[in-house]
Amino acid sequence: MAVNAKVIQDGVLGMGLRGAPDTGLLRGFGVILAINTVDYLIEREIAFLNALPSVEPMAEKALVDAAQWCANATFGGMMKSAEWADLIAPMVKTKADSLEALHAVQNVLGWGRIVDYELDEEAKTYTMRVKHSYYCKNYIDNHGVSTKPRCYMWLGVAAGNMDLVFGGKVNEFEGVETLCEAKGDDICEFKVRQKRSLFDLL
Repeated sequence: MAVNAKVIQDGVLGMGLRGAPDTGLLRGFGVILAINTVDYLIEREIAFLNALPSVEPMAEKALVDAAQWCANATFGGMMKSAEWADLIAPMVKTKADSLEALHAVQNVLGWGRIVDYELDEEAKTYTMRVKHSYYCKNYIDNHGVSTKPRCYMWLGVAAGNMDLVFGGKVNEFEGVETLCEAKGDDICEFKVRQKRSLFDLL
C-alpha cells in the first residue's frame, strides 16, 4: 500500500487545529471544523429520537443521512484542498489508497479508531470496523447498554467514504451497522453497498 498513515496523521496533528484568536474559526484542509462535547452531540440526537418515537427508524435514517452529507462536504472539501494535494495526493494511486488516506485523517479526529476494512471494488461493497467509537462509552455510561446499534455518525461517514472514493453523488451508497460497542459488542462494524435503485424500493 502506497499510503503512509503515520505521515498523514503527523501532518494533520502538526497543523495544530484550533480556533484562530481573531476569528474563532478552526480552519484546516480547506474546511471549517467545529469542536463540540460528546455529551452535547449524543444527547441532542437522543432528544431528537425521543421526540419522534412513532417514526424512530425514519429519525435514525435522518441522523445517518445528515452525517453522510457532512462527511461528503467535510472530507470532499479536504480532498480538494492544497494540504491534501501536497501531503496526501502523491501517495494515492488506487481506490483502496483513497480509503486508507481518509482513514488516516479520520483516525486523528477524536471519534475513535478505524482498525480494519475490506473493499470489493467490483461489487462496490465496503466493510469498516471501528474501536472506541466516541458514541458507545458515553451512551452506556448515561443510558445503559443499548438494544441496538447507535453510531449514526460513523455509519454516515462509512457510506460517505464510498461516495467520495467512487466519485459519485452524495447518498449513492448506504450502510448498516452490524455490530456496536454500545450494545455490548467488541467492535463497531459498518457494511456499505451501492444503492440498487431509486429509494431502493426494487
